[in-house]
Amino acid sequence: MKATLTYEGKTVEVEIAEEEIRKIFEKPKTGWERVKPGQYYCYITGGGLVTAEEDERDESDDLYYDNVNYFADRDLAADQACAISLWLRIKRWAAEHCEPVDWEGRSDKYSFYWDYVAKRVCVSGVLFVCRTAFAVYFDTPDHAEQCIEEFQDDLLWYFTECRDRMDG
Repeated sequence: MKATLTYEGKTVEVEIAEEEIRKIFEKPKTGWERVKPGQYYCYITGGGLVTAEEDERDESDDLYYDNVNYFADRDLAADQACAISLWLRIKRWAAEHCEPVDWEGRSDKYSFYWDYVAKRVCVSGVLFVCRTAFAVYFDTPDHAEQCIEEFQDDLLWYFTECRDRMDG
């Protein structure tokens, strides 16, 4: 494809591949963007199922989009539904097995993370003055290890396969 390029007042005609032009002018599709009217988007139902619906730009479609339950990609919606369910199951497990975390005091707190070098889930101690958004905290390292063992396969999927966006 031929295009005209202007740089510092000089104009030249260049030949550029259509794919390169798309990279320059089109935003990458993340899976979170709004689809065109008449196309289908997905949302997660209260039961955790992924459902598709045509975007008619009505109040219902706007509500799903505004409440961040609107996905342009079914696979992304499915990954997010599974990730949310896993997070809630781990939070419940911690509530059922651990003493409450004392954020005002200096009690020990433990969480876990994925180590990309060791390729495994590891337990970390948490300083009493910090808290990370959406992390689940445990009262002992043993409880954190037990939770990792209980959810081992799901955690492996989450840390190695679950996508937060379609372009990355």
